[in-house]
Amino acid sequence: MLAKLADLDTETEFLQRSEKKWLREADASEAGADCPLPLQCVNRSRWHDILRNKNLDFDLRARLLRFLKGYNWSKWMQGQKFYRERIGISLLSETWGHGERMAMCGVKGNFCQLPDHCIQCADMLRYKPAVYEYGHVYVKAPFWYAITLSFRRNPDHAGLRLVIEKADRKTGKTEKALRFNPYKGMPRAGNLTVQHGEADGVDNPVVACHNATFIFTEEYVSILKSVGIHAGALASREIAWHFLSHHITPNTHDLFNSSEPIEFEQAKAMFALFERVYSEQPCGRCLYPDLHIAPLESQAAVNRWLYYMFKPMDYVTGYVRLANGGADIAKLNADLDHHLFQNAEVIMSVRSPRRFGNLFCNSPGYIGAGSITAWRKEQKAKRAALKQKRQPQKESTAEKVLRDEVLRRNEEVRGDAAGSGANG
Repeated sequence: MLAKLADLDTETEFLQRSEKKWLREADASEAGADCPLPLQCVNRSRWHDILRNKNLDFDLRARLLRFLKGYNWSKWMQGQKFYRERIGISLLSETWGHGERMAMCGVKGNFCQLPDHCIQCADMLRYKPAVYEYGHVYVKAPFWYAITLSFRRNPDHAGLRLVIEKADRKTGKTEKALRFNPYKGMPRAGNLTVQHGEADGVDNPVVACHNATFIFTEEYVSILKSVGIHAGALASREIAWHFLSHHITPNTHDLFNSSEPIEFEQAKAMFALFERVYSEQPCGRCLYPDLHIAPLESQAAVNRWLYYMFKPMDYVTGYVRLANGGADIAKLNADLDHHLFQNAEVIMSVRSPRRFGNLFCNSPGYIGAGSITAWRKEQKAKRAALKQKRQPQKESTAEKVLRDEVLRRNEEVRGDAAGSGANG
């Protein structure tokens, strides 16, 4: 009973102005719920199953319905992969506490500010500023590349891959790449888990991977500059999540440009530098370095790569595949809550993105559109103006309506509790 009272005391942070129809829909949804299954056993990627559950808190139910209303209206949201599933997964987390903010992101101009998790904030805070700054740079440098610095457990899958001819789905052309792998036949490495990221401060295997990728990019750009080659890079870190037999894979994606093309021997030298930097890190050498280099042949390709670089973490695809593939849902949800939502903040604290060479605004020879600070101030002013325009003149907003509803239910529960105590 005390836990239920605490739940009822939780109030809404960001709710859009709406009529009481929204609360009536939440009431009707709650009345129609018929599944007694514990929430920890619910497939969080199926919003129908979530709403059918009798144990779903009214506040969470109202937030999910509010999100679904916006989702059904927004063609942009519908075009994003697994948007609804992402909200359901985060909203029902028992250890994170920010799923409520994500579900209400964008309502009344308030954003959750969680770009590592939220598709809308990743677009607004990372991708759009990057396109503003680098959306017209392709003609300013002769050679552009998409570079991914990653790590592998399987030595046979690690090493260097330099793409010399990209695949084309329209023509059926397959990718052609040159490969170099000095690790073939070596022992398989162990799993890198989120617990490794909880080790002593910066000296842990996960941070060692991220630091190695950023240091490599900085050093390589500096080396090119020292021999008279103009170059620059924009680097963004990412973590690939795997559940049930939990492990993680740190990655860094680079947008790289140079006044000289990357030939195979040069790519091998890049790989050697990457390997050396990783081996010099405290807690390095846990995995096998993997370097992938592919040319970008147009501004549109640059923009697509930027979008890929700044997408939020993809833990949804693996969850959906496992949940719909017959996995133990309760175990999967517990694994997700413990490893991702409870402990991920430590290893996601590595500063990102970072800029080097001619893609850094304070660097000589800078080729971007200028610092994004002015753009962000302009966008903030626009959002503030829109928020002010939407601000109701009277207090009859959904905030007050839902707050009053929660308080009313709170009083009813307290009354029932008092009655039960008196009868006892």
